[in-house]
Amino acid sequence: MINLKSENEIFDSVWERVSGSPAPKAYDERGETEAFIRDELADAAKYAYLARMCGNTFASRTLRRISADEASHVRKLRTAYYLAYGESPSVKPGPVEKPANLLGTLRRAYWEETEGEKRYREAAKRTGKELYSELASDEAAHASELSRIISILLGGQPS
Repeated sequence: MINLKSENEIFDSVWERVSGSPAPKAYDERGETEAFIRDELADAAKYAYLARMCGNTFASRTLRRISADEASHVRKLRTAYYLAYGESPSVKPGPVEKPANLLGTLRRAYWEETEGEKRYREAAKRTGKELYSELASDEAAHASELSRIISILLGGQPS
């Protein structure tokens, strides 16, 4: 019986035999773009919900703007995906997180935005795509805005 292995299988087995560890996985830009879309969909819904539950006018207005930015990110990523692969991504929005603790959720969102910025910057380095650099800058701005909202809510200014 002839054993026909793909080039990838041969490479993986040789790599593991020589290095003693599994072969590194190839970068999956398609999967990463889908993950970015999924995260941005969740963020848009989360910020829209937080805007409704927030009693501070400035904070509510800022959260609605961030939600709109996240929805814009989804459109840009979906467009890039379609241009690259010729099909619409099959990513669907998940359930909307409905947090009870506004400040705790804003704190977590702040750290998620800083992590999102890092992930987009890494993707921009790997791919050379300007879109990822633009989105990284937006995520950094969102983190800054969230920090300001937290400061205002803790200090009671401005409404």
